[in-house]
Amino acid sequence: MGRAWQVPRPLDLARLRAAAALLTGTHDFGGFAANRGVPCPDTVRTIRRIDVKGRPGGMLTLTFEGNGFLYKMVRLLTGSLVRVAQGRAEPEWLAGFLAPETPGKPRHKSSFAAPAEGLYLARVFYPKKDDGRG
Repeated sequence: MGRAWQVPRPLDLARLRAAAALLTGTHDFGGFAANRGVPCPDTVRTIRRIDVKGRPGGMLTLTFEGNGFLYKMVRLLTGSLVRVAQGRAEPEWLAGFLAPETPGKPRHKSSFAAPAEGLYLARVFYPKKDDGRG
């Protein structure tokens, strides 16, 4: 128990993959970040891929690969993707959260966070440092 998120409504994998494709690339992901009292000055990140795999029994696995993630970013991305996959929002709805903040116009922020259950950090890649020997 507590190792997966059970979503009670069916998910449309085609919609899920289309929405995931809109999120890949370099964007301002401030709309998918929860501030912890101090706003992050740089919210631009690159998501290299969001892999969606279906398994027998209806189990889905989402794998995010990127150059860094903001606080609760993956939970907010996952919750928003599920909302699209349930047909409660169109894939293009996600673009509103990627729009950069402008003076006088507050940023739209997603409030659809997936629960922490089922979220696992699988691997971290660190850039190789030049040790000056070669």
